[in-house]
Amino acid sequence: MTFKDRVIKCLSRFLRTRLSSLLFRMLFRKPAFVITTNPGALLGNQLTIFAHLIAYAMEHGREIWGPSFFLYAKHFESTSRDLLSRFPERRSLFPRSQSLRVFLYYYVFARLVRVILLHPEPPVKDVAVITDYERKRSLNSIDFLTEAAGKRVVIIEGYFFRTSGAMLRKHSVAIKEYFRPLKRHEARASAVARQARVGAQVLVGVHLRQFDPIVDHTPSPLYRYQHAEQMSQAMHRTAGLFSGKEVKFLLFSNGKINRSHFSELSTAEGTGHIAEDLHALSLCDYILASTYSSYSRWASFYGTVPLYQVDDPGTEFSMEDFQVQVPGLYDPANDAMV
Repeated sequence: MTFKDRVIKCLSRFLRTRLSSLLFRMLFRKPAFVITTNPGALLGNQLTIFAHLIAYAMEHGREIWGPSFFLYAKHFESTSRDLLSRFPERRSLFPRSQSLRVFLYYYVFARLVRVILLHPEPPVKDVAVITDYERKRSLNSIDFLTEAAGKRVVIIEGYFFRTSGAMLRKHSVAIKEYFRPLKRHEARASAVARQARVGAQVLVGVHLRQFDPIVDHTPSPLYRYQHAEQMSQAMHRTAGLFSGKEVKFLLFSNGKINRSHFSELSTAEGTGHIAEDLHALSLCDYILASTYSSYSRWASFYGTVPLYQVDDPGTEFSMEDFQVQVPGLYDPANDAMV
């Protein structure tokens, strides 16, 4: 047995002791969810899982600890003030350094998940780890309620945990307030949108999600990446929906934008900062998305902005096709995204 194996075994034994139970109950004064989804998930995905758990937790009287949000916590008012990104909002007494956030995620919470999954028996009295490894999980299902019942701490390991759209909408005010950007990001985003509106009657945000061979090396069929040439076609069609009005397009992308593709259209760009562009997108009148993206769907939800996803650039569409989105919905009965 290696040294690492011996350490894991010792931790596993400790988790079954009364001292461990006492420590968990001291640390978590109220029942809580701890989010340990893959930290490689990008901002839109992280916001989506957090939002669904906030809505569910508000219905069931739980708190949330979000250590896996460490990459983006510094960009939002509430999470920037708390080392552990907890909901309801709290302030940390400890220094909120990025290196400490990283340490807590990888060497405390991620290790705790590994120990419990490697040694599931006997069950730990106060902690449960619930994963989405085998299927997407409905937070409202009997299975989930049964697994979480009686546990002071429920660790959520994965991305596909969802509650209903109705519950997300019910608690949307609290969710949006919690994820308000830092004042400086909010101000820069507002300035971009305000400047873009000069001389325009309609402002359309265009999310040009570009294929990344490293991040998106095995893209799901859900993602049909439309390139600039195809998006130009959709943008011209959108402008035609507002006959007699001056339409301007505010462009956002995860890569460099070649505006020569849109030379016949009135365009502007965001700052390029991930949080500022997200907020500026939420300040537009409409959103065009070049593929399925939790990023643009979050902007639609946050700003109550109608969105149209361009699946086929040759398809005709109308104003009725622009709809305000709720991020991350799916049908648990058939695993299909909607």
